[in-house]
Amino acid sequence: MSVCIGILGATGKVGHVAAKYLEPDFQVLKAARSNIGGNNSYRVDADKDEELIDFAKKCDVVINAVGPSYEKSERIMKAVNNCNVSCIDLFGTKLIESGSSDNGASGDILNIIGAGCEPGITGAILDRLAKNYEDGDQLLLIKGGEETGGVAALKDIILSSLSGYIMPNKVLKDGRLKERKMYGEIKEEVEGFGAYVYKDIIMDQEGLSVCNKYGVKDFEQYKSYADIASKNLITEGCVRYAVAVDLESRNRICEDIYNQQVNIIRGRKQWVSINAVLKKRNSYNSIIIRGKDSSYLSGLTAAIAAKSLLNSNKNRVKGMVWAYDFVDSEYLFECLKKAGVSITENTETTDNQVEYGEI
Repeated sequence: MSVCIGILGATGKVGHVAAKYLEPDFQVLKAARSNIGGNNSYRVDADKDEELIDFAKKCDVVINAVGPSYEKSERIMKAVNNCNVSCIDLFGTKLIESGSSDNGASGDILNIIGAGCEPGITGAILDRLAKNYEDGDQLLLIKGGEETGGVAALKDIILSSLSGYIMPNKVLKDGRLKERKMYGEIKEEVEGFGAYVYKDIIMDQEGLSVCNKYGVKDFEQYKSYADIASKNLITEGCVRYAVAVDLESRNRICEDIYNQQVNIIRGRKQWVSINAVLKKRNSYNSIIIRGKDSSYLSGLTAAIAAKSLLNSNKNRVKGMVWAYDFVDSEYLFECLKKAGVSITENTETTDNQVEYGEI
């Protein structure tokens, strides 16, 4: 009997990429709210538990590419787990924030969260570098680009900021979170990025998780924007969303912000990049990943996580794990490269202090 991987949200950008990647090697069952048509396609309303359960029963593992994650992931994972099936979620960080350990799973079920671009690839890069961390080293990461995802993805960005998953103006210094602000709006050149960018200092739970795993005491993380208007739109969206009185108003706000973002980027080539550096006393190790957009990288990462899960002994772990902590980074990078993603790893010795952004 062939192994079946189910994909919820298969008609979206992420789900489409995941399905295309997996179909040569697995039986892929594609589910979406609308009628997809074709073999192995199912009409499933992710807001209806009975339809989710009926679909999950046909699968060995389910990839959840339905958003917004903050509104849907917890209920979807519970429904899938009730069928004794593992779930892979591209975001799913609300489950970590709420302190849930097994999310209502029955039996020895492994669920993987943060299996997208960020979180996901970002954690894998940090994990790969942090393995070689020693006291006195500094870990840095900058991520971002110029792209439009979708309204659901935008809503997750806003909700992750409001929930505390993302912590603005925070760095890890001497093992403690400390306040640090950037003053002024200055565009900088960062190696591997498609344009000069503005930077915001942020911290997130995935990055802190990696630091806790390896005892990293000094870590700085930046979110980049190619356009100051795009940067300001996210701030505007968070403020407006926080004071909105009902769900309908919040949805309209997200649609408005998204449409403005589309107009800003219209006609430009979309891109996304991640640049991470481990700075040592006399050397630095760097990893740069470049892709056409984060949806493509997320779809690939979720699919690779599914392959890793199916190739593992699922009973050795139960509950939830971060994707970076489950999927071997070397295997992930190898698969991404084969799929056409640009990944550059470099180690250099230097007697000079390297300023971030000048590598």
